[in-house]
Amino acid sequence: MVERNDDRMITNCAMSPRRTAAFVTLIYACFSGLWIAASDTLLTLLVEEPALRMQIGSAKGFVYVGVTTLLLYLLLDSWRPSASWAEAESRPRTGFVIAAFLGLAVIVALVGIAVVRLHGRQTELEATANLQTIVDLKVRQIRSWLAERDGDGRALGLSSSFALRLAEWLETGAGEARESVQDRLASMQRALPYAGVVLLDAQGQERYASGPRQQVPVAIQPLLEQGRTSGDVVRSDLYTDESGQLHLDWIVPIRNPQSASDGVIAFVLLHVEPDGTLFPLISSWHASSPTAEAFLVRREADEVVYLNELRHRAGAPLSLRMPLTAEALPSASSFISGARLAMTGIDYRGVNVLAAAQPVEDTPWHLVAKIDHEEVMAPLRNLVWWVSLVSVCAIAAVAALIVMYSRQQRWADRVALQAEASERIRELNAQLEQRVVARTEQLSDANRELESFAYAVSHDLKAPLRGIIGFSRLLEIECGGQLAGEGRDFVVQINQAATQMHQLIDDLLAYARIERGALALVPTDLPALVDRLLRDSRPTIDAARAVVRANIPMVTVPLDQSGLTIALRNLIDNALKFSRHATQPQIEIGGRIGPTACVLWVRDNGIGFDMRFHDKMFDIFSRLETNCDYPGTGVGLAIVRKAMQRMGGQAWAEGEVGQGAAFFLEFPLTPSTVEN
Repeated sequence: MVERNDDRMITNCAMSPRRTAAFVTLIYACFSGLWIAASDTLLTLLVEEPALRMQIGSAKGFVYVGVTTLLLYLLLDSWRPSASWAEAESRPRTGFVIAAFLGLAVIVALVGIAVVRLHGRQTELEATANLQTIVDLKVRQIRSWLAERDGDGRALGLSSSFALRLAEWLETGAGEARESVQDRLASMQRALPYAGVVLLDAQGQERYASGPRQQVPVAIQPLLEQGRTSGDVVRSDLYTDESGQLHLDWIVPIRNPQSASDGVIAFVLLHVEPDGTLFPLISSWHASSPTAEAFLVRREADEVVYLNELRHRAGAPLSLRMPLTAEALPSASSFISGARLAMTGIDYRGVNVLAAAQPVEDTPWHLVAKIDHEEVMAPLRNLVWWVSLVSVCAIAAVAALIVMYSRQQRWADRVALQAEASERIRELNAQLEQRVVARTEQLSDANRELESFAYAVSHDLKAPLRGIIGFSRLLEIECGGQLAGEGRDFVVQINQAATQMHQLIDDLLAYARIERGALALVPTDLPALVDRLLRDSRPTIDAARAVVRANIPMVTVPLDQSGLTIALRNLIDNALKFSRHATQPQIEIGGRIGPTACVLWVRDNGIGFDMRFHDKMFDIFSRLETNCDYPGTGVGLAIVRKAMQRMGGQAWAEGEVGQGAAFFLEFPLTPSTVEN
């Protein structure tokens, strides 16, 4: 037994030089291939500028020569041919391991320093250029938005018809002129981004107001005289009212075109809430960033005042003030220079940032865009980290090849890694199960909350409405004789508004039931379904004096009976409503069977519609007809479309103004249905 062991030792010693040469060559080849492939790939992905890439590549080449030279020396020195197996086994290898890892540390440090020095400044310059581009774009957007508002005011001020109607109202009090002026101002508020419109006479007394502003704030009073003197539109600066609400107003002087000597006869105050109009232009950012933001500032005495909400500090508008003497503050430096600038400084949080600023022409504002320096340099740190990882992987590969000669250790490492991986998988599975349980509980809670909300809407909200409707009718019946004509109109309007709100709640609940209800596709006899629906609607049809013709193909199709019934009922009600003023209201209900789908339609001879608004009419709360002769909630057609979508079908309409309309419902057929 001892002799055989000695022979094995001698054989190993005799083969040692050959194995050493092969081992050294293998290590060198693996390290070289890994270094070149990984480092070149990283450079291609992370560095776009060719000149900078060439510089980093040169530095990488020198580092590679140094590393491979050191590695080759250490390997050859470690595996010198030995006189005996015992001497080879007894040679200490601690120095080799220590030297290798010290060399790794030096290499990683040198590579990191080289990359940071070469690429850091370039990264800052690119980030600053991006900020300047963003500032230019946002300043143009702000100027364009302000110019649009100025144009709105000038268009109103130069409107002769509006000025004549207004002069007629102010001089004679004519009701038709007053209604025309009020309709013009109301339509302007609806069509344009104004929160309110106030009409003032030449003495500054309010004659009409809509929106939340019911009186002229003190800050606007001096602007009236400025507008009276200049005769042109005057824009206020950003200011807050007594409640802390931020405002921006335009004063439009109105002159009588028939009597230039009268001067300004009235003022129109156009009120804008910048939180929903101007500030979104400023706060939007072209890419996802945790620290980047843009904001407006203005100068007041020796302070810089922030005008809009900030990302990292709440309640900043017109309350956050910074000293103008803080030159490291980009907003202060912008006012000191008075021109475009790009700089590295400290923001209002005391954090190092890269910033760009620019004045907004024709305003006292400056726009500042900034991003944390730490975020800008994060990609560079990732580059350093990845280069370091490549070096570590190369040395790890060397270590792995060395460990190949110790099978027992390799096996132990493999077992340990497998055990660790198995444990990690078990932990991940446990975490996944916990997340699934948590998400299921959240979904259940959300469903319960939605059901609770639906219950509250159907009971708690409708109960007060029923009370309002009942008491208003009771007031009209019992006290109608004691009320003046205007008082009776008020009672009627209260009753109509409450009834409309009650109907809106019912429609919303119906929409919610369509959305959440279970879809049950059952074989349905279409002619029978339409006949039942017409019988149920007969009182309404007779009251409208309508002639209804139904021609439905004899077919049984699988569909959601409840959903189709709701859709057809809404279409029939719409046809009756919009054809009520026809000499003889006529409604046609028809259908046809196609190769893959069944189409039903409801056609009327009513007022029709403009096909340009086809897509809008199926949106929820969207109504094309605002005439009070055709009341509604704007939910019916949305319910029709949702019901058809749930059955895998679609809904559309065709019409022409004054020539009636046709609404179509299409749902798919199964192959067996088509064959039958």
